[in-house]
Amino acid sequence: MRTLHIMLTSSEAIDAILGPDGTLEHKSSFAFRIQQQDMAHAVHGALADQQHLFIEAPTGVGKTLAYLIPSLLFAL
Repeated sequence: MRTLHIMLTSSEAIDAILGPDGTLEHKSSFAFRIQQQDMAHAVHGALADQQHLFIEAPTGVGKTLAYLIPSLLFAL
């Protein structure tokens, strides 16, 4: 099982979780999607800058995790 080092920045943690060869890619039902990773970074940036963000993406991009992971990292 892979673990994340606590001292990672949120951006590095997003890459470590959602990136190619990231933590979730080692799960059988997860596949890396660049759109999901890009969206997670956009969400992180909007939270950090206290800006609104609207994203439209097709089914299968992984919007739920792309919103959830940076939101959880931001809250921590």
